[in-house]
Order: sequence, then structure tokens, then C-alpha cells
Amino acid sequence: MKKFSKIIIVSALTLGLAGGAFAFGSHHYFLSMSMQEKADMFSDHVSKRLDLNVVQEDKLDQLTGRVATIMQQVKQNRESHQQFLDQLITDQPLDQAELLAKINQKTAVVNDNAPEMVGLLAEFVDSLNADQKAEIKAMIEKRRGHRSGRNGGWSD
Repeated sequence: MKKFSKIIIVSALTLGLAGGAFAFGSHHYFLSMSMQEKADMFSDHVSKRLDLNVVQEDKLDQLTGRVATIMQQVKQNRESHQQFLDQLITDQPLDQAELLAKINQKTAVVNDNAPEMVGLLAEFVDSLNADQKAEIKAMIEKRRGHRSGRNGGWSD
């Protein structure tokens, strides 16, 4: 598999797992939970839904724990990124070099974490049986359809 494909897959799965964790946000208390607590909640939900054994639960916990760590790092930088975007938009002309540098910085984070995330994801998925994999596909399809109905008519 090409490096670019791995990066795209890891990014999509990371966002998917993070999105799954945030999907539980309908509960008011969820907003005040730490990323690790959200990851634990997501792991518990998936574990029950897939009827995971102890080994599979451990692999899922490793994966979601790492995603939580990465998401926490991203969240810590959110305010500075917002300030950067505000400044970038108001400055005339747009500083293309600065914007490209910021994009490269974000891409580097994905590239740096991609091999580890691919490995953790592969360990988890490879530990699943055919029925569990089919259930994951069904969960993803359900989320895909659910998401498109909530975004004001925008399609994926």
C-alpha cells in the first residue's frame, strides 16, 4: 500500500473514531469529559456492540487511547489555529507561504502518527471475526447515512 493511501486511511479512520466518540455528545455531561473519558466511553460502546473478547478489547483500548492522545494535542492547539486563520483572512494579500507552512505542519502530524495508527488499527481489525467485521461495516453505513441527514443538505 502506498504511503499516501495509508495516510488517507489513517486520517479517515482517526476522524471516524473521533467522530464516533463525539457522536455520544447528545448527553450534556459529555461536553465536560476529557478525551480519554470519551475514548473509554466509545470503547465500551463498541466492545458491547461487537461482543469483544478480552484481547480484542485491549487492542481497541490501545487504538482509542492513542486517538484520544492525538485529539487532545489537536484540541490544545485549536485556539492558536483560530487566531492564525483570523489573521490570515484579514491580512491582504493572503500569505500563501505561511498558509502552506501551516498545512505542511498539520500534514507532518498525520505522517508522524500514521505508521503507529495503521499498526494499531490493523491489530484490532485483524483480531475480529467475520461477524464482527460485518457489524462494523453496518455501524459505519448507519453513521454515513445519519451524518448526511444532519448537515443541512450537504452531501458527502
